[in-house]
Amino acid sequence: MFGGATNVATLDAIATTRLRVVVRDASAVDRDRLGALDVAWVSPDTFHIVCGNAAARYAEQLGARLPSTGGGAAAQPA
Repeated sequence: MFGGATNVATLDAIATTRLRVVVRDASAVDRDRLGALDVAWVSPDTFHIVCGNAAARYAEQLGARLPSTGGGAAAQPA
């Protein structure tokens, strides 16, 4: 959806109920697929995903799956 793990520049929990995803290459993002989800486009390279009160847990779990070197991102604290 976001163009692969290495396209994710940062992933963090914000506002308790949202994940913020910043991508390196916005053209790699599958906007049609994201359109089916509760995703807000904040800027061309930044997306917010409404996920409820578990945003921090999701950020931690998803961040653990992203490469921390070589272009990926680890989860950032809120």
